[in-house]
Amino acid sequence: MAFGATVRLVRAFYALGRVNVAFVGAFPYGMGVLMVPNAPIGKGAGFYVFGILTHCVGCAVNDIADSRTDGLNPLRTRAPLVTGDCDRRQALTFTCVAAVCAGVVAVWLSREMVHAIVPLLSLLGVGVYGNAFQKKFGGLHPFFVDWLFGIFIGVPVVLGIVICGGRPTLSVLLLVASLVAQGPTLNMMRGNLKDLTHDRMVNAHTAALSLGVEPVGPDKDILTTRAFRRYCGIVFAAAVVLLMCAGIAELSRPRQSIVQISLFTVAMVFIIASIVGLYNALRRTTVTLRLLIRRVLFPMNVATLATAISLCPRWEVFGICVATYAWSVCSSVLAHWFARRRRQRLPLPSAEMNSAR
Repeated sequence: MAFGATVRLVRAFYALGRVNVAFVGAFPYGMGVLMVPNAPIGKGAGFYVFGILTHCVGCAVNDIADSRTDGLNPLRTRAPLVTGDCDRRQALTFTCVAAVCAGVVAVWLSREMVHAIVPLLSLLGVGVYGNAFQKKFGGLHPFFVDWLFGIFIGVPVVLGIVICGGRPTLSVLLLVASLVAQGPTLNMMRGNLKDLTHDRMVNAHTAALSLGVEPVGPDKDILTTRAFRRYCGIVFAAAVVLLMCAGIAELSRPRQSIVQISLFTVAMVFIIASIVGLYNALRRTTVTLRLLIRRVLFPMNVATLATAISLCPRWEVFGICVATYAWSVCSSVLAHWFARRRRQRLPLPSAEMNSAR
């Protein structure tokens, strides 16, 4: 294989596994490890690597499952299976290798705790199933798949604590419950609405479409229904209450530091901002995806992160946050750079072609 083809295939695998955001996807795994004061470095790193591999497997399965319809989605024009940078056989090979590596890491992590292999492999299975059947008929109802996504986000925190020899506190369990509840709202307000036009065109099976949401207007406006607004409001309210209870439960313990109190204060400010944003968004019949992301999901993510860090005020957490953000930014810049180079290499239409048109 020529060097250029090898580079193109490696770049395709990089995009297939969404490696640019893999550290974000694996963040709950790292957070669980950091909540154990004397967590073994080897186990902690292994659990974090397992999270990265699980993320890559799920994203690759999602691309393979949607490969026949992604070509009709303007947001997926750069997907490797759409551009032809890799074919389905190569994508399946990448997915199987990443899944086997994740299985090997899971076996290694459970060598001293045999029963841990079951939840570890279950997380891998949930990621594969959710990404393969999230928008397809014949599987579980999309509402259940959304809640599986919440479990996929929240459970790694508890599992990381247990594997590293710690015991989850009440505040940690409340945080995990909030993460589980945030999963459906995140998938509903962002994942479902981002591809709403495309999903409706290809008759996909999503929770938003099941509740009657549909795109309207030339400005990508979204026409919501009372059922959609009521469902999102109830689930989001549960996530907010659980998150607030997690912070209050932690502050009620003795000897809290100034850092923890400051972080909880920041979390409360952003929780209030997300509640106000949700109220302003859901009292409208027509909304935009940008409004939901900026006014609801972003402040809720900041509040969750601040609360999670307040449960384990260690400098490693800030290091992981900075590294995660820097990796995502650098990956985005590189992706735009490669895309610009690819456009520059494309031949311009000739005069004969233009006249023929």
